[in-house]
Amino acid sequence: MIIRLKTLILKELMIIIRHKEWLLASLCLPFIVFFILSFSFKDMMKRESDIPPIKVAIVDKDNSIASKLLLDNFRNSKNFSDFINVEVCTSTGAMAKFNNNLLTGVIEIPKNFSGSLLAMENLPLEITLNSDEPLKSSILKNVMEGYSRIIGAVGIGVSSVQYYMDKYEEPQEHKAKVNDYLSRNLIFTALGRSRFFAYEPHNDIPSTTSVEYYIIAIAVLLLMYMGIALGNLLIKERNSMVIKRLLITPVTTFEIILSKWIAYSIYCSVLLMLFIAPISLLYNLDICHNLFVFIIISVGLIISFYIMLATFFNNEESYILMANIYVFISAIIGGSFIPLQLMPETIRNISKITPNYWIIKGELYIINSYSLNDIKYIIGGMLLLTIFMLMTSMFMLKRGTRKLKWII
Repeated sequence: MIIRLKTLILKELMIIIRHKEWLLASLCLPFIVFFILSFSFKDMMKRESDIPPIKVAIVDKDNSIASKLLLDNFRNSKNFSDFINVEVCTSTGAMAKFNNNLLTGVIEIPKNFSGSLLAMENLPLEITLNSDEPLKSSILKNVMEGYSRIIGAVGIGVSSVQYYMDKYEEPQEHKAKVNDYLSRNLIFTALGRSRFFAYEPHNDIPSTTSVEYYIIAIAVLLLMYMGIALGNLLIKERNSMVIKRLLITPVTTFEIILSKWIAYSIYCSVLLMLFIAPISLLYNLDICHNLFVFIIISVGLIISFYIMLATFFNNEESYILMANIYVFISAIIGGSFIPLQLMPETIRNISKITPNYWIIKGELYIINSYSLNDIKYIIGGMLLLTIFMLMTSMFMLKRGTRKLKWII
């Protein structure tokens, strides 16, 4: 079996290599599309580490112990000060700098701030954001929302204690003392936490630069278009009776499908490396071995899909039409043209049905120094789908060959 499989793989590779026009188009077109798209979106995608520090002015109108403690956390919390520069100003001075576009935001600690904490009113900080800096403003907004969540959690805890004191009819004086003690201690503990200031990402797509993103996005698009042409070879061979003649020999449908999958995957992996390597050198990008492993898994997934799709069609024109429609829709909603980070959430949720979404997302995680174990749910799903589609291909090829035999 091993010798037959090796022979079949070499045969498939020789057939592919004869199509020199495929190779030429596969090498030239991705570079052209890549440079156009990466240039178009170069100012719209940045890593968090590429964003210069956010300059914020804080106006303390309360001037209480609680507000001063809050200011100390702004200044001393490493999670906050690493990317936000805080400057305490008067209201007039802060707005003057803001109007001159020297600040990303102005945060006002309102009067009676400490009293509102103890009364569980959770009086919000007033934030003025600079609309000329949407990315920084959005980050600052997410950071400050952490304040409300922490104080809100304290309020729930105090309310629970209050409920049980009411249930067991504790004296009002005792309830007031307990409420004051818990409120003051829980809130000050919350405000004093070193990791109090945190922000949530906008979505679950890792940050990236336009160059890194479009290396991946165009590579996926290239892979899908190569898959169309390679799947069409299977239809040609079946219609020309090549597969039927092979099955007369000891060769099985398992060996035919497996040899095509391996040969097509080798061809596509080599072409992807020829596309990725020079761009990585040109832009001095660090490509780790985990990325190569994930690329190989991704290639196997896409190739198995097009082999399976080809087994459902007897007519080449119908197959090519359906495959091209699928690629076009997947590219539009799956992030190959418009970055996933810039898509509305509703569209991004729909894009999860495309392989583009999962391949781009997985590779972005790896580029951001995540390990393969961190994205094992993506890899596991891709491997299971690959096995399922290969098994389906074997079943459909065997079934189609039997029908062809009866027709003849």
